[in-house]
Amino acid sequence: MKLISLGILIPMIGLIISMGLKKIFKNLTHVKTVDFLPPFLIAGVQLISLGHGQLSMIEVMILVILLMAIGLAIFSAIRDHELLLPRFFKTLWRLIFILSLCWYVGFIILVIGTQISNI
Repeated sequence: MKLISLGILIPMIGLIISMGLKKIFKNLTHVKTVDFLPPFLIAGVQLISLGHGQLSMIEVMILVILLMAIGLAIFSAIRDHELLLPRFFKTLWRLIFILSLCWYVGFIILVIGTQISNI
């Protein structure tokens, strides 16, 4: 249960840190607050999965991220006939944020559902 609590708390701490970093680096207008969150969300998913008694999910997440990067690279190369790395990495990082947020919310729902069914 301690790992689950820590897994829920880490992304909240990451959000506070990212808002602080955004205020410090005001001149970086192209960097959004959510750009700092994926490592915190991935760490939260890992801790929640370990605390819930499931297998470690970090390997699965890394595999999905790598397959998503390969798919995005192929899609960009076919669509634009070139691979522009700044746009590729920005798009990939935003997709990693969306993926890690979905996994985080899914694991939170899983934990809540498990706690409700144990009552």
